[in-house]
Amino acid sequence: MNRLEEEHILRRVLVSRNWYDPNTGRVSPNAFRAEKHDTDGISVSLRRLRSAKQEGESGRNPAGYHVAELPTSAVLTNSMTIEPSPVPENPGHAHIPELNYENRKEDISYERRQALADAVTGVHGPFTGSK
Repeated sequence: MNRLEEEHILRRVLVSRNWYDPNTGRVSPNAFRAEKHDTDGISVSLRRLRSAKQEGESGRNPAGYHVAELPTSAVLTNSMTIEPSPVPENPGHAHIPELNYENRKEDISYERRQALADAVTGVHGPFTGSK
């Protein structure tokens, strides 16, 4: 097993979209759906390089964010990849290219989003965006 398979990733989840239910602890597959700007895949962050608080506070939406945490193995075992794409403000930034805007309506995209939602091991926050 390589190091990436043993790590965790973080994904911001908009509070205003109700994609996280604190009563059940479930995250909707829609939290992993690509938006128009996600042409190269959805963004995630490697947990070892960024805290959940940093991830949650880095968003622009004033309603704030929950931060879903899941093992990278959930990505890799569902025929997806994690492509590191660090930026100065987030050295842990990465993309999952198989979940992009172009293929967001395909059945395989929904199945992959469901697999990631099912793999969430914890949800942090909510945090108020600070950008």
